[in-house]
Amino acid sequence: MSESIEFYDGRLRPVGSNADEWCVFLEAHPNARAFVAVQIAEAIEDAELWAVERAISKMGWPEIKAYENELRNGQQDDDAGGYFIRCLSRLFGVKRPLRAASELYRSGMRAMVNKAAGCQL
Repeated sequence: MSESIEFYDGRLRPVGSNADEWCVFLEAHPNARAFVAVQIAEAIEDAELWAVERAISKMGWPEIKAYENELRNGQQDDDAGGYFIRCLSRLFGVKRPLRAASELYRSGMRAMVNKAAGCQL
């Protein structure tokens, strides 16, 4: 193994992205699946936070002004959740955050952040 750190029971585990090293480790330590599951979940959370940070870093005065203008427009044909998503989408520089009227707010917000960050999670 090229790099490794101590595992919970004193054994060594890989730290890099070499799939072969991870396969050898998992074959030798079947109880390590829970550890890997936690690592995957944490990596997904880190990627989501990175996308939000990247989208926020792209915000400038034009987006802030567009957000303020959208707030002033008030709630129109959308419900309260749709209204706030519409306002926030302007802050993130995205004109149409929802792909369909039936889309859930969570996935709509995720799509908006991904588009603003220029990535797909």
